[in-house]
This record gives sequence, structure tokens and C-alpha cells, in this order.
Amino acid sequence: GQGWAPPLGLMGHIASRAIHAVSDHRWAVWIGARVQPHGMAFGAVPELLGRSLFVLSDRFAERVWAIDLALRSPGVGVVIADGSGLGMRDSRRLQLAASSGGALCLLGRPWREHGEISAAWTRWRVRPEATPTTSPHWSVQLLRCKGSQTSEKEARQWIVRRDHETNDVGVVPELCGGACAPARPARRAFG
Repeated sequence: GQGWAPPLGLMGHIASRAIHAVSDHRWAVWIGARVQPHGMAFGAVPELLGRSLFVLSDRFAERVWAIDLALRSPGVGVVIADGSGLGMRDSRRLQLAASSGGALCLLGRPWREHGEISAAWTRWRVRPEATPTTSPHWSVQLLRCKGSQTSEKEARQWIVRRDHETNDVGVVPELCGGACAPARPARRAFG
């Protein structure tokens, strides 16, 4: 639907960390109109945009082809893509492509597809969190991690925020209701 928007600010932060983690100047590739960055979502990571390529196709087959091609490229460090509509077969194809090229793949999917099976190593639910401050906050819930026996009822959840002064994303322990891990920068947990 029209109302779905991926958490671009958080995805941009993770992508920025992934790009900075590689020393060989790889690129970030953004695929699909829904994941195209905009100023409000990327105030904290403007340097990422200088190392980014953009693919605007919304046609499903073209998106899957572009994601696959980008993931297999040795010059790409991270792919941020609209993953809506992906089934198990396509997600497995993309998992193999990511393994062969060594790139991180961040797929945004609408919540209505949360029941679809996928070959992804982890699956997260990210929602914006309302707070009285101007810093963006998100509720981040780990729904699935391969090799873990955690059920959706036992899923780990954190509240994270982007600090405008440091431009870092970190866990906000006082907003987790005591159910989250101690405060630490999110880059250790996410990228």
C-alpha cells in the first residue's frame, strides 16, 4: 500500500556504517522508489550519498535483477532495496548473490508481508517511535535470526534513537521498559 515507508533514517545509518567498514571504497546502491533517500531521513549520513548509486525502477522483475546484479558486483558494499513482493525463491537468489559478492543487503518490506518465508539471516520489525524530543526514535524488534530458537513472542526489542549532536544511533535504555540490553551504540548491534 500507499502508507508503507521503510525506516530510511535507520537503514541509511546501517548502510553508512557498512560502507565505512570496508576500506576499498565500495558503493552503496539504492534500488526502488520507496527507498530513495531524502533530506530529512539522511541528515546524519550525507557522506553516504556521495558514495551512492540510485536505481529507480518499481517493476518487480527489474528490482530483483538490479538487486542481484549489485550484490554480485565487487564494487558494491551495501544494497538498500525495496524488497516488497519477494518470495523464498527470490530471497534465496539474493542471499547467494550477497554471498558471492560480499555485500550487505538491507531489504525494506511492508509489515503486511511479515508472514512470508525468506532466506534472510535476520528479520527485523522497525517502527517509528513517538517521543517528546526532535531526535528520530525507532522501535527495533528482532523477529528471526538463523540458528536461534527465538519465537516471535520471545523476540528481543530495543528503542533506538539518532543523536543530532553525535550523529550516532544507539539504544535508549530508559524507553525500553527495562526489557532491553544496556546502552551501547547501535553500530555494534546492527552493522
